[in-house]
Amino acid sequence: MRRDRAEAAATAAIAGAIAGLALPRRLRVPGVALAALAGAVAGHRGIYDWGHRSGVAAFVADSSWALTGAVGGVSVLALQRIIDPDGYRPDLSVRRNRHVYEGGFTFRRGFIVTSGNVVTNAAANTATVNQRRVALIDRHEDLHIWQQRAFGPLYPLLYGGWAVIGAAIGALVWLVRPGTFDTTVTTIAYYDNPFEVWAYRNDRNWPPRAADPDLLWR
Repeated sequence: MRRDRAEAAATAAIAGAIAGLALPRRLRVPGVALAALAGAVAGHRGIYDWGHRSGVAAFVADSSWALTGAVGGVSVLALQRIIDPDGYRPDLSVRRNRHVYEGGFTFRRGFIVTSGNVVTNAAANTATVNQRRVALIDRHEDLHIWQQRAFGPLYPLLYGGWAVIGAAIGALVWLVRPGTFDTTVTTIAYYDNPFEVWAYRNDRNWPPRAADPDLLWR
């Protein structure tokens, strides 16, 4: 427990300092506070792999350029305490640069959700996180985490913008083309999203079986 507290305190202090140096003046006070909070939670749980450069890079990104994602992740963590307080998987999180929950928050049944460095509903409504799910987390969801670290505040704009515009286009396509509304919209708004194409290919799962093959990127 002492190690947890010491790491939490150190991570919070350094995260706040990094945010203070990286953020513009008008965002500095709230940014430092939020970075320290995210760092404290991550440090308490020991998620960063300090012995590898990937862990250091993840921490620096989460405390600066990708702070938006890290704060979003902390918000999901707070929600998880209500939805799935016992579902945290330290075996998939500690020194893995991420938080993983077996159940909890999801937008849609059967789908894993990644927000910042937090992965929820990892079992995706199955009994437990089996080996296939572990591989999916390592290859698909972990890539989403690093996408958010790389694209920072642009990620939610790009990903969300594609989803909204894609849904509208999907609805128009459905009006003039035979097909199921849900499959048509989901294929264009979700599966065709460049971030998802990248992740599904990285998971060696392209094309996705649930998508309309005639509407997928090739």
